[in-house]
Amino acid sequence: MYRRLLVTVVAVLAFRVGQNVPLPGVRAREARMAADAWARHGDLHRLVDLLSGGALLRLTVLGLGVWPVAAGFLGISLLSALVPRLAELRRAGRPGRERLARHAVVLGLVLAFAASCFVAAKAGHLRDRSGLTLVALACCLTAGAALTLLLMEWITERGLGDGFTVLLLTQVSADLPRQLHHLGWTHAVTAVVCALVALAVLVPLRRTARMVPVQHARQRGVLKTKHTYVPVRVVPSTFVPMLAAGVALLGLRAWTGLSAPWYLAVVFGVALVFAVLAAPTGFSPERTATELARARTFVPGIRPGRPTQEFFAYLSSRVTLVGTLAVPVLTLLVIAPAPSAGALMLIVLIVALRTFEQALLEVRTATAHVNAPLSGR
Repeated sequence: MYRRLLVTVVAVLAFRVGQNVPLPGVRAREARMAADAWARHGDLHRLVDLLSGGALLRLTVLGLGVWPVAAGFLGISLLSALVPRLAELRRAGRPGRERLARHAVVLGLVLAFAASCFVAAKAGHLRDRSGLTLVALACCLTAGAALTLLLMEWITERGLGDGFTVLLLTQVSADLPRQLHHLGWTHAVTAVVCALVALAVLVPLRRTARMVPVQHARQRGVLKTKHTYVPVRVVPSTFVPMLAAGVALLGLRAWTGLSAPWYLAVVFGVALVFAVLAAPTGFSPERTATELARARTFVPGIRPGRPTQEFFAYLSSRVTLVGTLAVPVLTLLVIAPAPSAGALMLIVLIVALRTFEQALLEVRTATAHVNAPLSGR
């Protein structure tokens, strides 16, 4: 376990070092001063600065961060719903998912190369703008995206947690202290307290579930039964709705001049829509009913098959209603005191929570594997 923790720490440190090493041919001091000046404008430059951890505007080797890879996986997930061949791979089990992951990696690298060419064409504060310098700039940015992908895979396979969420947390949280410093002590303390209150409500809410008792016949005579439970969680998903709301707020602040009530209403609507869309992905009544029927397990008083599916669909719609409404309310609680810093804190909060849950699950799994031989003696 200590080795996995050490791997994660080394990968995070390497990622942050790469996000502070300037690209070849860049005047590092001038680029840093220009990036700080652009970030104060509150426009697109500030959005890029926030989401990249201050690395892209400073023209660093790992300036693109995790976003090309994230865009590749998002693009493949969207295409799998439209392209029949990709839909077949998604339903083909583990081999199909591995092929989709390889397609996503290739798409992410292609997007990284396109973004690198755009950044090289628009980059300023270079020692010279010869063709060789621009090509080297684009190649180094693309290689940095490939290195980021390797670090993500290294953390996922040998470290703690998911590589994407760990590096995303590292990248986004790098700019959080500066944003809180710009707010002043009063607003910074208020924003932190609101975020902690939201976290204190969100953590137990994510663990709350309606436990549905089911029975499984252990013998053919159905004389002895074993009672188990099927959990129906109140909040099936918070990562996608809150992350989408945070990015939407940063985009609204960068591109529009909406006042506080309007952009808060838009953010509430975005979080609510994504919470409604993400609710069916967390619990599938059809899959649950099929698995119960295959295992010869039933809900007391409910016939197997379609009646069980209708029962779980009705129960899930009622149970998840509270969580679906709680997600946008908690989102507003975090971002209302300070919109820009609050949006960044919201992204950091939800990514940190997911990273901690994944790492805790891996620790428990590893502990169970270690204790299994001891308990069998």
